Amino acid sequence: AANMLVSTVPFFIVDLGGSEVVVGAAAALYSLVALLTRPVAGWLLDHRSRKIVFVIGVTGMIIVPAAYLVLPVLSIVIFLRGVQGLVWASTTTASNTNACDIMPRQRFAEGMGFFGLTGSIAIVIGPALGLYLWEEFGKAPVFLSVSILCLLSLFMLRGFHFRKVQRSSNAGNLPFGTRLAQLFDANALPAAVLQFVLRIPSGAISSFVALYAVQTGVGNGGLYFTFQALGTASTRVFAGKICDRRGEGLSIYSGCTSFAVGILIMVFAKSVFLFYFGSFLIGIAYGMTIPAMQTMSVRNVPTERRGAASSTYLCSIDIGFGIGGLLGGVFADLWGYATMFCILALGPVLCMVIYGLWASKTPAAFNYQKRLREQVEKH
Repeated sequence: AANMLVSTVPFFIVDLGGSEVVVGAAAALYSLVALLTRPVAGWLLDHRSRKIVFVIGVTGMIIVPAAYLVLPVLSIVIFLRGVQGLVWASTTTASNTNACDIMPRQRFAEGMGFFGLTGSIAIVIGPALGLYLWEEFGKAPVFLSVSILCLLSLFMLRGFHFRKVQRSSNAGNLPFGTRLAQLFDANALPAAVLQFVLRIPSGAISSFVALYAVQTGVGNGGLYFTFQALGTASTRVFAGKICDRRGEGLSIYSGCTSFAVGILIMVFAKSVFLFYFGSFLIGIAYGMTIPAMQTMSVRNVPTERRGAASSTYLCSIDIGFGIGGLLGGVFADLWGYATMFCILALGPVLCMVIYGLWASKTPAAFNYQKRLREQVEKH
């Protein structure tokens, strides 16, 4: 449901008189609010309730799209975009944490691959359906459909068994610095840094690819997201198996290469086929890298700290996505869409460099843990 708004909110803002810079600023606000929300949501998931955070987030996702329809004023819509960042951060942090709770450790990456596959299916349907409803019937069916689908998901939570957590009673007596540190988990930092770098071009693409397609006349924004999601779905499951057996390195290197090449093909495409082929390669990149980085983010994290680890990892997505949307708006306004995308194609290259020089040598890496186990067995 929420993916229907990815492709339509930029058009909604433009219709209300906003420029590309305003579209980018709205994306940045969305991500900033989500960023501030995730650590708090993670702490609540670890110390209060896995269920309540989820329910509050989904309830907010029901209300906000309806508010877009009732209050179609540019300043209010931008404010509501920030509110949506809050409820979306709560929902996704809770869903990621609850998914981690039920995954067997020896098949964790594969399990997260299946978990991510459901999101990929939503990405196939969501943006394309949102644009179709927008173009054929206007904004009302889009926003009402999102609210109704989120309401259905709230009812579906009744069948899910949430892990009980030990409520923390002495948290208020701890020093402020200690309480602040509890909101994050350093074990997830390598994966968070890698995901942050990849999400900068991703944020720009998500915010502007539909507008770019309209401007160039090559392809369709909705079908772009569809082919991207098909690429993601085609790699999610087997990429997770590779991570469980051989580590994350192969997935990260191959995924980042696919991302950079896909962006360049999309930019220089002179045919519809190449435009969608570029989007398919970008989707493959997501399918390869996301399970690998999710596994890295919780590899060394105890069960009672998974909420903090999830929020640390997901915060990096929000920061990168927001910066990408903001930079994309500024660069597109200065030099045009093609130049903007080419500059941001350097993100996947930088990600490979960071992994090779630093992240692959940290305890979050598969090979590091493998060597550690071998040393223990040897002694």
